[in-house]
Amino acid sequence: MEEEEQPLISKDEKKFLVISGGATLVTVILQIVSLGLKDWVYYCYFKWGLLGAETSDSGLNDLVGGDTGYSNLHDDLCGGYQKVIEAACDGFCGNVKRLEVAGIVFLVFGILSVLLNLFYLVTYFLNGFKSVKTTKNWVLYCGIFAASVSYFVGLILYLAIGNIYGMDSTWRSNENLSTKAGLALAYVALILNIGANALAYLKVGPLYKPPLK
Repeated sequence: MEEEEQPLISKDEKKFLVISGGATLVTVILQIVSLGLKDWVYYCYFKWGLLGAETSDSGLNDLVGGDTGYSNLHDDLCGGYQKVIEAACDGFCGNVKRLEVAGIVFLVFGILSVLLNLFYLVTYFLNGFKSVKTTKNWVLYCGIFAASVSYFVGLILYLAIGNIYGMDSTWRSNENLSTKAGLALAYVALILNIGANALAYLKVGPLYKPPLK
């Protein structure tokens, strides 16, 4: 009598592959939305994103000519207008430069995190739905947390380089720096990413873990 062929993965393993894949997919969506939002923080009449800023102040809009990239903002507001803008928002011009660098740095780490999450999402799909034999690999096993580590490092660097929450107060309290949708969503994405990676490491990770010799 022939032995019944055993499945490549158990039902419980498949269940956790689906759960981990779903959590990772939601994380990727939140990350992409966050990266694309133009209002990460509000500071001194502007909503600041990762690559530029925008303002509802008609006078400032006319001054920058509608071009709200960081370089253009710095050139237009930190030339002859610097004394005026910094009378209202002390250190404004230096803050623009810091926010520009911080945004670029986070974009690099954020995109890397998205790509790593997508890579593992594909492996979850292949193992869970296509029943492809799992590759036992220490890099795959230990790299499960790589996406959340990349995102965490990028977020810490963004906060540190941009001096977020450390900027001097402006002449009006409602113009002081405050957290907006992009940054708030980044916090949520980070927490979800860590949770998804932890679940995958504990429940799916053994599929990738090579046997100890």
